[in-house]
Amino acid sequence: MIAFSSNSANMWIFYRFFFQKLDPLIMLWSGYVNLRNGSFSSSLFFNNSSTQYRDAFVLEQMFALMATVAAMTAMLLHYTDDIKVWRMIQVVLLVWNSVCMKDTTYAVRLAGPFERVSKGVDCIYCVEVCTILIIVRLCFLMGVGIWRPRIRNGVLYQR
Repeated sequence: MIAFSSNSANMWIFYRFFFQKLDPLIMLWSGYVNLRNGSFSSSLFFNNSSTQYRDAFVLEQMFALMATVAAMTAMLLHYTDDIKVWRMIQVVLLVWNSVCMKDTTYAVRLAGPFERVSKGVDCIYCVEVCTILIIVRLCFLMGVGIWRPRIRNGVLYQR
């Protein structure tokens, strides 16, 4: 029986570049957009009677959390070579992106057709970016672009 390694050497180079370089930058930019205009403010558990100072504090904490997650993810993916760890990280970030997307679409739906949500077009930006991130993460988790040797009748065929 042939035992295949679980390292990330057989992974498509796009995934390595995207998850190690682009994804942390996208998370930092999304955190900055959130801090600047409160894109995800409908789920931050404060009511309409709260003060601006408290709202700003919660948004700063969200930015700090997103920056920490981005830095930890980038470092962990840089120093690990195990594909199982990569998959676990991407599942967690997939849940994160799904929650952010659901929250943003909920805020748009809650506001109504003629009200401005989050002081600009950044909600649409957040939905588009979350959609792209979700698609890339699902492709990675489903194995698109990851080389797997084919075995037929016990014979290993190279591609």
